[in-house]
Amino acid sequence: MGMRYLQGMHLDYAISAGKTVEQFLGAFERDGDQAIRYLTIRKQGERFWLHNHEVYDEGSEDYLDLYAFEYLEMPEDRFEPFPTEFNTMEDALRYASAEFGADSRRWVNKGVVQDEYSDFIRSRNQAL
Repeated sequence: MGMRYLQGMHLDYAISAGKTVEQFLGAFERDGDQAIRYLTIRKQGERFWLHNHEVYDEGSEDYLDLYAFEYLEMPEDRFEPFPTEFNTMEDALRYASAEFGADSRRWVNKGVVQDEYSDFIRSRNQAL
């Protein structure tokens, strides 16, 4: 899997140190629109916040900034989805896996989710 992914103690350290970790979960369709989903987990104080990001798939091989994509549903006064909060990092990771199918071996540092999205775009374009 290479060095892109944070696993075991590297994942634990990143989250415990207050870094945001992310996981790209792929595409889905909502009301006829193409969308993509990615998760973020970060520590806020003594709690762990999981955000489920569902955005329109506005990207191409030349435009990979999924942080700038429009959310499917977002109140006007928010800039990110409401978090699901957990007391432990393990609980957040377990929930991500159970609720969204997150793979414990595919978490990445903040920003690297765009590389995952780039790989997704490339493979999708090759399939056409």
